[in-house]
Amino acid sequence: MTAPVEILDAPEVRASLAAWLAGQRWYAGGRAGRLAVVDARPVTVAPPGPTTLVLAVVRTGEADDRYQLLLGLGPADAVPGSAAVVAGYGDTVVYDALGDPRLVGGLVAGVLAGAESPGLRLVPTPAPHAAVPPPAVQGVDALPVRPLGVEQSNSSVVVGGRYLLKVFRRLVPGPNRDLTVHRRLAAAGCPHVPPLLGAVEDAASGTTYATLGVYLPRAVDGWALALAAAGSFLGGPAAPGRQAQADLRVEARTLGRAVAVVHRDLAAADGRAVLRPVDYQRIARRLAHRLDRAVALAPQLAARAPRLRAELGAVATLDSTPRRTVQRVHGDLHLGQTLHTTTGWLLVDFEGEPLAEPTERDRPDSPLRDLAGMLRSFDYAAHHPLGGATEKGPDDRSWVRAARWATLHQQAFLDGYLAEAGPQDAGDRRLLHAYLVDKAVYEVAYETQHRPGWAWLPERALDGLLGGAAERGAA
Repeated sequence: MTAPVEILDAPEVRASLAAWLAGQRWYAGGRAGRLAVVDARPVTVAPPGPTTLVLAVVRTGEADDRYQLLLGLGPADAVPGSAAVVAGYGDTVVYDALGDPRLVGGLVAGVLAGAESPGLRLVPTPAPHAAVPPPAVQGVDALPVRPLGVEQSNSSVVVGGRYLLKVFRRLVPGPNRDLTVHRRLAAAGCPHVPPLLGAVEDAASGTTYATLGVYLPRAVDGWALALAAAGSFLGGPAAPGRQAQADLRVEARTLGRAVAVVHRDLAAADGRAVLRPVDYQRIARRLAHRLDRAVALAPQLAARAPRLRAELGAVATLDSTPRRTVQRVHGDLHLGQTLHTTTGWLLVDFEGEPLAEPTERDRPDSPLRDLAGMLRSFDYAAHHPLGGATEKGPDDRSWVRAARWATLHQQAFLDGYLAEAGPQDAGDRRLLHAYLVDKAVYEVAYETQHRPGWAWLPERALDGLLGGAAERGAA
């Protein structure tokens, strides 16, 4: 067979790859335009077969964003029906390898065994979690493969109901934050992250291409759990059983405790620093910069910008106290980044906000940023069942009930967190409020870019937060 890089670099194949790439949810560049193949290396998969697994890195348009494509190359009669065909080159078919059980299973087996592949490191985790049975390498290539729901920025597949392979699509140079944070927490014995089995990394740069973890079939996504509960609550008075289903305050409280434990373990692993007056000024400038970026993406924020700037700028006046620190945090914490299991809560996806700059994701931050993300997520879950009911006012019964559900569960989460981490003072609450405003601003920009029909939800929240700021100022 012709060398993979020669096949993928053929003009007709590049055009087909660009068209396919533009249709993927995880591609953030709009129209792919001109596509350049930066790298294309075969991945050693055992046992060998008629098709080849190729890890390709491509660049599109004028931006320097690089995306990973896991592709299969081989004859048409060897391509499984579950795999999407992307392009053709003579007798060779180029297809999405994540739909091929043999190639995916072979990669998983390679990670578990620490197999060698030119230019790559297939690295198993040295000591799997005690609750995880020893991984079985034999026969992995014969296990069924299915995608894990719909993701915005990456691709995950479940292998044989046993393993979860997460493929990072938009690549960042060096180790991915999700992997490094997960490894630190695992080394600290943190009970609130899923077991990590291994990773696929670039042998030279250390760039993370994929992680391998244990699939937890009985785990429930925290967002799905909250949506069901809020929907039940908004349905009105019901039988006691249904009402109990609508009340997740106990779970919210235990989630707060879990987040506090993760923060404690991250601080123990990487340290923390007390915020000085100059740091508050730096935070205020950073929040102002994020606001400017958001206004550029969501012009409807411009009318609120002066009030937002004043609210965020007030952070610069906070006094220094040993209780307020910065450290490594989750960075994009919301209910969708949590799993509820029979033994408690797990936190996942430590990459940081999708729209944030890489340097911003790695910067130490206040744990209050994570709290703001989770509090906003409960508000999202409460109002999500209302759908597009934007014409209803805050006095409408459904809106009143949604606000009540959100407030009850936000307070339960906060109570759980503070029970583990210690109480807040007025300065903490002021900084938390600024992070809540910042998060809502980010949400407006994100929704405007990706789901414009939902931008109303954080916009309403933002108006409520600014109203609360006005009330505090008048008091």
